Amino acid sequence: MITENQELYAQSIVRGLSPQAAANAAGLDSPPALSPALKQRVSQLKQEMQENCGIKKEDVVKGFLSAIDLAETSTEMIQGWREVGKMLGYYAPEQKEITITTGAIGHLSNEKLLELADMTDVIDSEYHLVDTDG
Repeated sequence: MITENQELYAQSIVRGLSPQAAANAAGLDSPPALSPALKQRVSQLKQEMQENCGIKKEDVVKGFLSAIDLAETSTEMIQGWREVGKMLGYYAPEQKEITITTGAIGHLSNEKLLELADMTDVIDSEYHLVDTDG
């Protein structure tokens, strides 16, 4: 079950607002944590929108590809391909999950930990510590 503010947030996300703009529209200071219930509601609203519009993601991609074929400049073509790439998820960051189950590697440096995780070629990253004891 989600709150009224979370419902407004989900509706705003589906309308295409950024997470912060959607939070503002829902009367929140910052985007809420994406609980399974909130993720499910966003997915449900997206599905309803697709059914109501009768347009599928493939239709949009085909439309962009047609526009790319008609583009007169390389800039227009690049913009079209950039949009197709975004839609198909080619710009999504790669995520890796690392679970440490023993304290045996606690003494290692960050560089050695990145090497063990095969992340030495990562340019920018984030990490989150998860408390599994609690």
